[in-house]
Amino acid sequence: MFLKFCFSSASQSFRSPILGVNAKIGYQNYFNDFIGLAYYGIIKYNYAKASSEKVQQLSYGGGIDLLLDFITTYSNKNRG
Repeated sequence: MFLKFCFSSASQSFRSPILGVNAKIGYQNYFNDFIGLAYYGIIKYNYAKASSEKVQQLSYGGGIDLLLDFITTYSNKNRG
């Protein structure tokens, strides 16, 4: 019976808006003129009310991005 509960599925359709707030803070660290890393943390909060029931979600996480800078040159110096 426990396995049946774990692998059972059900679906419901709701038409209600989801409201939320996201915040992201981080730092960029360049090793040279072209390569660096960005470190950041994220927190998200979402709220919805569907069929007189409240749904609240709180999630958080972090990440690292590789930063690559490309050299850009312009042959036409008169950019009017």
